[in-house]
Amino acid sequence: MKKEYDDSYDKEIQELVKYYENACQTSGTPYLDVEDFIDLINYYMSNGVDEKAIDVCNRALVVYPNDADISLKLAQIYAFRGDVDNCEDILGPIESLHTDNYELYLTKMLVELQRRNITKAKIHAKKALKLGKRSNQDEYLDLIISIGEAFEDNMYIDEAFEIYKSAFNDFKNENELLLRMGDNRCHSGKIEECFDYYKAALDIDPFQTNVWFNIGLTYNLMQEYERAIEAYDYAIAIDPSLSEAIFNKGNALCALEHYTEAIECYTEHLTANPQNPIAKCYIGDCYLKMEEIDTAEKYFLEANQIQPTAEAYVGLASISIYRGQDQEALEYSQMALEIAPEMESAVFVNAQAMSLTGDFEAAIRTYKQLLNNKKDDIKTHLLYIFALLIAEQFDNAFEAANNALEMFPEHAQLQYIISALLYKRGEIEKSFELFETAYSQAPEFDNVYFEIVPSNKKLAEIKEIRKRLKPKGRRKK
Repeated sequence: MKKEYDDSYDKEIQELVKYYENACQTSGTPYLDVEDFIDLINYYMSNGVDEKAIDVCNRALVVYPNDADISLKLAQIYAFRGDVDNCEDILGPIESLHTDNYELYLTKMLVELQRRNITKAKIHAKKALKLGKRSNQDEYLDLIISIGEAFEDNMYIDEAFEIYKSAFNDFKNENELLLRMGDNRCHSGKIEECFDYYKAALDIDPFQTNVWFNIGLTYNLMQEYERAIEAYDYAIAIDPSLSEAIFNKGNALCALEHYTEAIECYTEHLTANPQNPIAKCYIGDCYLKMEEIDTAEKYFLEANQIQPTAEAYVGLASISIYRGQDQEALEYSQMALEIAPEMESAVFVNAQAMSLTGDFEAAIRTYKQLLNNKKDDIKTHLLYIFALLIAEQFDNAFEAANNALEMFPEHAQLQYIISALLYKRGEIEKSFELFETAYSQAPEFDNVYFEIVPSNKKLAEIKEIRKRLKPKGRRKK
């Protein structure tokens, strides 16, 4: 079972780990109590060092060759790793002798989760919980959380919630359980429900930084950035050193286009975490959005000096596009994709670079692929349409623009594009009507129309519309 350690326990376990590792190097496996070996195994498991946990199990089984608890720990490690065969080899000889041990059913549950047999997994989980309830409250809560985590790790989110909920009456005032129930509802997409559990946790203790932090994360998901910032501020007020809250507050500020304030947050985060390349990338991205290109480049390069990241290469590719360095943009975007092939921003900037370097067919394919997941992103729609236009695929561009206009019915640039394409298709009256609609909303974008049909700038009908609807004062181009 995975165990989380508080500060007081951590000091004790660190001393045990140090003693054990020194003894292994100097005099071989020390003679420890079974409980000490179990603590060592749990420590290595909770820190993701499975090989060391396995080594402790094997050494402990030399000292205690028939101990079921240690054997079950070894079986659990194999189950967590997806090694079902090794797990079952260990369970076979001891299963019939230890049916009153909840660790046995916990391990069998892990095996069935690996096999995606949810029905059997739930049966074993129920047996484990029934036996675990005989333990003390702390151990029982630890078991509940371990089972819930296992279901969540295997993407059975609602089943995990039912596990938490079944124990709720026994732990109504247990903050950790309330927090996990809130997180679970958030991960399941039932975001509104999670606040009931976060609020219940805060009613018990309003000074819980992790609860305020998770509330901030949830509001971020809901794109309610002002509320997210307020939650992060509560967390930071309780613990000013909570650099993750400071970092995420920066993300919310960036989403609100408060770039200078976001930079301040990322910079403060870097004070505590100077080797975080992503924070430097985000600072670079803020400067890029403010069109302070040289400063943006400085931060992307500094990030890559710490560790090459896809985010830094995307930023450098975007800067190259801004500077008209199309080949460099293509090279940087390809470097980003080598690190993160599925990263949308990397795919997006790579498509831009391919289009700029003349590989329109590849760009078109990439934009089309992006639109499967980014249908609500007008920029992707426009770049896809422009790539089709440059490739002279006018019918496809017309279809794509109309599809986009259904989603963004008042978008002037789309209206200008469709108007121009209607003219090229011979539907002159419809073309002029739509041009007038677009011009009445956004005269500053009429250059989109003239890029497709440049000769129409001299048409009497177009001149008349522009003269009649010309805005007062100087026009912004």
